[in-house]
Amino acid sequence: MPPQQPQQEQKIDFRIYVGILFFRWKIIVVCFLYSLLGGVLYLNLTPKQYGASGQILIYRDQNVALFKNAPWANRSTHVYLLTQEPLKSRAVQKLLPKWEQRMGGRGKMSLPVSVNAITTTGPTLVIKTRSANKEYAAAFLSALIEEHQKEWGSYKQQTIDSVTGLLESEMLHLEDRLREAQDSLVEYMRLNDVFRVDVRASIEERYLGALMGRRHQIENEMMMMETQFPKLKDANIAVLSGVAQLTEETGSLKPLELDDEVRLAGRPRDDAELLPDDLKPDRVASSQAELEEMGWPQLRVRLVRLEQSRRHLLENLLPDHPQIRSVESQIGAVSGQLKVAAEVQLQSLKDRYKALQIQTDALETAEYKWQAKNILVRKRRAQYSRLKTQVSRFESNYNTLFSRLHGLRVSEEQKAEHYRVVQHPRANPNPVWPDTKKILMVCLALGLGSGFGLALVIQVVDNKVQSINDVEHELGVPFLGGVPYWAHSGLEKAIRPIVTEENASGAIEAYRALRTSLIASLGKINEKIVLVTSADSREGKTLTSLNIAIMIAQMDKKVLLVDLDLRRGRLHR
Repeated sequence: MPPQQPQQEQKIDFRIYVGILFFRWKIIVVCFLYSLLGGVLYLNLTPKQYGASGQILIYRDQNVALFKNAPWANRSTHVYLLTQEPLKSRAVQKLLPKWEQRMGGRGKMSLPVSVNAITTTGPTLVIKTRSANKEYAAAFLSALIEEHQKEWGSYKQQTIDSVTGLLESEMLHLEDRLREAQDSLVEYMRLNDVFRVDVRASIEERYLGALMGRRHQIENEMMMMETQFPKLKDANIAVLSGVAQLTEETGSLKPLELDDEVRLAGRPRDDAELLPDDLKPDRVASSQAELEEMGWPQLRVRLVRLEQSRRHLLENLLPDHPQIRSVESQIGAVSGQLKVAAEVQLQSLKDRYKALQIQTDALETAEYKWQAKNILVRKRRAQYSRLKTQVSRFESNYNTLFSRLHGLRVSEEQKAEHYRVVQHPRANPNPVWPDTKKILMVCLALGLGSGFGLALVIQVVDNKVQSINDVEHELGVPFLGGVPYWAHSGLEKAIRPIVTEENASGAIEAYRALRTSLIASLGKINEKIVLVTSADSREGKTLTSLNIAIMIAQMDKKVLLVDLDLRRGRLHR
């Protein structure tokens, strides 16, 4: 497939529109004159309309917050009331006895009404109407404003009564719900003995905290024992006794409370203050005294003395001396007793570990039971708190509604909206319709628009060859050049050699360009004969032929100019 040629953008040729104005100006002028004539006839034949206007001011007190969004406090509501038929019908009914015969019947007494708001001077409404009788226009507007003021007052009162009834019904409903909530709260307190539940809850929480603290102490002591048992395999009785005492004392450590941290934060820390009473230096000394009252310390003392006695005897006697053997046998007996005491102490630690395990299980079971009781008590207290919150919420809502109802019933609240006639209706002595300026401007726009539109339509439907593009497109003839129209206007007297008589003329350049294009085209087709013709007379054939021949002759070429107009030949002149 051959490649598609890109479509050229069609540019707007303003010369076409200029040509429409230039060649079809008569159509535009005729349309304009007819439109202007219609406007003048309308101004003279239309009945005169006189306008009347008035201003009303509807405002509310800024310190009153009630009815801020009430319908009768909205400006659009007043505009709607003033422009609708019910209010105008009541105003007409009020004016019937005086104006029915003068206006020609009830049907001609209802006038159109327009309402505009002035925002610069506050909530002011400007009401306008117009009529052929200026006195009736002012009277109709006065009656309309009076009926609107009555409607405004009744509508406001209806709204106040409606809001009051709504508040009272809501208060009755809320009062019933408050009574039900209070009865439910009292019944729940009676069935669940809330005061005793609170006391039991505090006691159970203290018990539960004490059990958890004791279980943590035992678990701490058991963890220490699990770490110590591998290291106590070959320890003597002194080490075992010390470890047992320290483990029991460390297991009784209590966690540091927040007030202790605050108390110790203001001065240097003393580690002795963080120890329990059992691990303080004075208490440790007393514990050591208690340990010395046991039997194994005397055995340790006796063993040391026997070893000293053996060393003393070895300095003077032989090792196999009976006294030395007696001392060694006593040393062996004391060492055996110390080993038995160490084994007994180690077994005592293991027995304590088992006892602690049993105690931990028992504490955990008791803790779960107390925790279950505490959860049940908490549920009851939570339900009691929800009932109290519900009662408080109903009481708060009831108090709010009561205060609003009380504010509604006071006289200052009912006077929150004010209605005032700022400018009483009056008629304009000059007619407001027909408006000469507006009608003439409309006639001007309508005449020019219709004339130009009609000229454009005629230009579109005209199938004559009117432009150079039409010639090239319709006839398939190339365009070589053009001569200004003024050059051959008035041809009866203007047939002359322009190119020789004038020196500074646009026509000379046009003929020179035409000569160049013509010679180039003849050279391409190898021709020397040129025929100048047209479809109508007086289009410049003779003038064009004469000047083209002169321009070619000025190039030192031989030119034969033949006049073939046998009816009106003029070249011989």
